[in-house]
Amino acid sequence: MKFYPLKLILIMLCSIIISCSSDSNEINLNEPDTNIDSGTDSSTDTDTDTDTDTDTGTDTDTGTDTGNNSNSNTSYEIEIMKLINQHRIDIGLSELKILDVIKSQTDKHNDYMIIKKEISHDNSGDRFKYLQTHANAVGFAENVASGYTSAKAVVDGWIKSEGHRKNIEGNYTHFNLTAKQNQNGYWYYTNIFIRK
Repeated sequence: MKFYPLKLILIMLCSIIISCSSDSNEINLNEPDTNIDSGTDSSTDTDTDTDTDTDTGTDTDTGTDTGNNSNSNTSYEIEIMKLINQHRIDIGLSELKILDVIKSQTDKHNDYMIIKKEISHDNSGDRFKYLQTHANAVGFAENVASGYTSAKAVVDGWIKSEGHRKNIEGNYTHFNLTAKQNQNGYWYYTNIFIRK
């Protein structure tokens, strides 16, 4: 019997958990009274074997300055992130910092959901792996939603869902978000949290 390093086992376990729970973490405006399961949380306490900081994103501490790159947030996205941070402050937690490298993953996943015309956590393990490599992430969670037409509505929807609220209130340090409409004006949202 081979003995695998604990880190590898934890990563494999997280990938299994993510793939098994990919369809249970959705918020949809068309079903406001449904019981929504928890958001994907693949947090691990593994060490990243590198001592160098490969972070290519920009940290900000208030959610208002996201750096000058192609992944800059819209004012609507910033409003949503401010509401998330305000919720955290209201319950005694620290603010999350915006990290631009996360935006590349939220943009990509939002486009994927728009093409599929449904919300999902498909390939969330790949997003976590990318953020492990490019942002030294050791913890990861993701919330998705669709149909909400205001920042307050989408954040309230997540907070009312136990699992999504757990992600918002979780032991994370950084986040980012994409809010984008399809060609018919229907909103899709992807919000990723990481711990560095």
